[in-house]
Amino acid sequence: MTNQSTQAPNRNLSLGTLRPQAKLKDKSPDATGKIYIKRDLLLRLYQELNQSDGDGVLAYLAGWTKEGSDGKYMTVQLSTKYERPEYRNDSPFFAFR
Repeated sequence: MTNQSTQAPNRNLSLGTLRPQAKLKDKSPDATGKIYIKRDLLLRLYQELNQSDGDGVLAYLAGWTKEGSDGKYMTVQLSTKYERPEYRNDSPFFAFR
């Protein structure tokens, strides 16, 4: 029997949440939370790390402020750099121009 708290949520993106926290010390974070990282994103970041000479890899964050029954929070998304898809003139979409 699988413990539900360890099951991966069914998500299409690597998303997490940050919620405000009481500061116990000056250097305590203003917010804490969790993020679910999709396997494909983790593999892409790992591949980028292996192809570089550095000891780290650059990932990107996006955030949205929301409000729920527990108060305000921020949804965050972890991703690699967004690359716009290239549009080709020979695609079926352009056949109707």
